[in-house]
Amino acid sequence: MALRAAFNNGLLVPQKSIEAALADVKRCALPTGEFCYMPGQGPSAGRTGIGLLCLEICGAAEAPEIARGGDVLLRATLQFQGEFFYYSNQGMFQRGGRHWKEWKKQVEPFLLSRQLPHGSWPAAVESSREQTDGPAFITGLAVQTLAVSYRNKTE
Repeated sequence: MALRAAFNNGLLVPQKSIEAALADVKRCALPTGEFCYMPGQGPSAGRTGIGLLCLEICGAAEAPEIARGGDVLLRATLQFQGEFFYYSNQGMFQRGGRHWKEWKKQVEPFLLSRQLPHGSWPAAVESSREQTDGPAFITGLAVQTLAVSYRNKTE
């Protein structure tokens, strides 16, 4: 993500650096289609979404890991648990096509049903980092999740 941001801001980013970063992300892809943070660690929906996003915006949009990861996220039952499941949304948006259309139909009503009466969203899991970060951070993630389709895809 940092390499793409640097490139987007006019910095020279060597192709070998991008290739090395993509190889690192691909090492975090499991045969199941899920992604972990580091090889050997457990996967999550958020990590899978970030894996998809990193591959997509760094030029590997046709990598087989992306299709598998998108399929995994669509098959999974959405659960309001696990740290930052919100990040899956951006990966699915960048994926586009049927993955985005099917995902959006699921995630928007799911997330809106969990909004608190005063407008904020609670942390997904009481013992999670989300609980520590507080309602303003979680609400920001929820709003970003709901607004992602109003932004342009990175080509």
